[in-house]
Amino acid sequence: MTYFTYLFSPSGLNVVPSTGSLSNVVYSIDYRVAAVGEKHQAYARLTTVLPAPSPKKFVDYTQITEAQLIDWLESTEPSLQAVKADLAQKLQEMESTPETVKMPLPWEMAQEVVA
Repeated sequence: MTYFTYLFSPSGLNVVPSTGSLSNVVYSIDYRVAAVGEKHQAYARLTTVLPAPSPKKFVDYTQITEAQLIDWLESTEPSLQAVKADLAQKLQEMESTPETVKMPLPWEMAQEVVA
């Protein structure tokens, strides 16, 4: 069995300058999620649109942390479990593929010997 971990890497925030009484409201998050195994990594790039925040639970833009973004992603992205399952399958396939070595084409090797 292949053991791996998921890593999130936010790469950008798309912000609505103002809505109602709130300023700099995060509308969506661009990010990459990776399944990282012993030898390989499988990636997916995603954008998640967040629900409108309630004024009571609003987090000021300058106070947002990476941990908060990841929590928002895990709680709001409906396809995240499917993405994780797909990455796990890809990683499992990569981890079970035998190691390979790149070789020149046989006819190219013959030309090198003649030269």
